[in-house]
Amino acid sequence: MSAPVIRCRELTKRFDSVLAVDSVDLEIWPGEVIAILGQSGCGKTTLLRLIAGLETPSEGFVEIEGEEATSPEYVRPPEQRGLGMVVQEYALFPHMTAVSNVSFGLRGLDGHSRDARVDEVLGLVHLKELGGRYPYELSGGQQQRIALARTLAPSPVTVLLDEPFSNLDSSMRQLLRQEVEAILRSQRTSAVLVTHDREEAFAIADRVGVMIDGRLLQIDTPERIYHFPASQEVAQLTGPCDFIPGHVVGDGKVDTGIGTLGCRLTTDKLPAGDEAEVLIRPDDLEVIPDADGQGTVVAREFRGDQVILSVQLNSGETIRVRRRSFSTLPAGSRVRVSTVKTIPFAAFPAL
Repeated sequence: MSAPVIRCRELTKRFDSVLAVDSVDLEIWPGEVIAILGQSGCGKTTLLRLIAGLETPSEGFVEIEGEEATSPEYVRPPEQRGLGMVVQEYALFPHMTAVSNVSFGLRGLDGHSRDARVDEVLGLVHLKELGGRYPYELSGGQQQRIALARTLAPSPVTVLLDEPFSNLDSSMRQLLRQEVEAILRSQRTSAVLVTHDREEAFAIADRVGVMIDGRLLQIDTPERIYHFPASQEVAQLTGPCDFIPGHVVGDGKVDTGIGTLGCRLTTDKLPAGDEAEVLIRPDDLEVIPDADGQGTVVAREFRGDQVILSVQLNSGETIRVRRRSFSTLPAGSRVRVSTVKTIPFAAFPAL
């Protein structure tokens, strides 16, 4: 089995009294794309800067290809790490053409090899024809493509992506995200993306790490992060959700206001008889009109491609249910709520 290209061990960073990164353990494997998801100020950019060698840790270590690159006593310079970094501000040299920007990191190559590599990476980002332009003559999306090409040109061990799409409009952001992922996959280049956008993280990453208050609370596949979050905090950060109370009846079953649900308990400290809170996502449920049902539609929110219904259960809780955009159930409708989920629900100890 191959070894990780990057390994972080108990990586910690303090700024005076602020604990920005708290004892993070992380491994990035060859060809793997990892997303670090978290709100602004959670420490994700500081973690990236520690990996890049732009910050010195208070504690912990970073290994790159099996060699120690960072410790509290030693930080290998960023330019000697074999890493590439793309940031949201593009960071192109304004007085250089696109070709000159891309070739900047290839000064150790002879002219022919350098020109061939520049031509190759400009082809990867579909901008060969714009190589003679200056940054101010390029759109935001084109500038970010050039920044990516410059990062890829030296064939880095891993690419670090710091909110690279946040300055783009939504349609360009989605397009560039797809292109960047395709390029990384085609080059078998591992990458670490930090983002506050869960849709972005889920779309591009093999694994997603959820970071809250400097701690990496969970790292797993996007599907497992979404369906089986390690905590209610992680659940709230990774998508719209509600929690309904229930009573554990044994064998992974919890009685709730919408019936008895098969659950995966997030702790073994939930024996039969205990109270629990079950995670409900809007796409877990369906509703049909039924005068004798368990709930009443109290609000309807049209979102173009879907409708979100707020349903107040007879037991008192309000949950959200996603329906197709042509759903015509108005507020005030009595409905029966049923589950469409074919895997267990996640259940947590009652707070």
